[in-house]
Amino acid sequence: MVQALQLESGARAADSRLSAGRSVAPFGSACRATVLIVDDDDRMRDATERILKRAHYQVVQAASAGEARLAWTAHHPEVALVDLELGGEPGSALLDETWVRDLDTAIVVLTGSDDVDLANESFEHGASGYVVKPFTPNELLMQVSSALRRRHLERAGADHVRELERKVVESTTGISDLRRRLETVTSGSSLEDERLVQHLCSAVCLRDDDTGRHIERVSVTAAALADWCGFVVDPAPALRLAAALHDVGKIGIPDWVLLKAGRLTPDERTIIERHCELGHALLSGSTSPVLILAASVALNHHERWDGNG
Repeated sequence: MVQALQLESGARAADSRLSAGRSVAPFGSACRATVLIVDDDDRMRDATERILKRAHYQVVQAASAGEARLAWTAHHPEVALVDLELGGEPGSALLDETWVRDLDTAIVVLTGSDDVDLANESFEHGASGYVVKPFTPNELLMQVSSALRRRHLERAGADHVRELERKVVESTTGISDLRRRLETVTSGSSLEDERLVQHLCSAVCLRDDDTGRHIERVSVTAAALADWCGFVVDPAPALRLAAALHDVGKIGIPDWVLLKAGRLTPDERTIIERHCELGHALLSGSTSPVLILAASVALNHHERWDGNG
């Protein structure tokens, strides 16, 4: 009760500042975000709601964990302010909800316990913020804003990972199919050879258009050098086709490394150097003369010409 009265006093002070024109609406999408307040103290919920509404948030209230679940189903709030000291089922139970684990809702814990261990435990279970009662309106608003930003970044990161996984799966599935079809080709200079290798290279070009032009240059140059040196390959076009597949392992390199504009860090360089092994793993094990040669080219195309590594 004392905490609710203190918060009400803070809310009235905040209202006064808002009326004086010294308040700023939350950044970006926070102006339209929905916040769920889960607290069994009616006055605390009402005082918290007034602060949030003054800051242009949409607000939903719940007096228990059960009501919170119903409110989430109806309103899908971006942030939930959860009192750990709820009567009945504890507020901490909500940290294990699917909608928290799936990053649909960021949880900001409200508690009267100024306990670092409890705060760390809450963070480990998925909480995005920890507010000790009594708190000021500004403390509350900053925690909500921070939780929204963290939710946005985590969801963006998760979306990026899923998209990368989808691309890798689609590319690998397509390449595996093309590889099986290519293994059925036994004559070297057929149009089928040309067409299948071109499709295989196109999968790499989808990731990076510059790599596509590089593939073409290397293919033509390797074939010309082999012809000039009298290097004989059976079938004859195999070297040109195999050279075109030298960078096929780049399909497995993350976009944030493969497409980085600036200089790579040592760790990023280690990641991109793996494309040789990835390409070899993808192409090896075939009975096709073209793919046998391509696997060797993919593995060794960054080795020094004199064999020194």
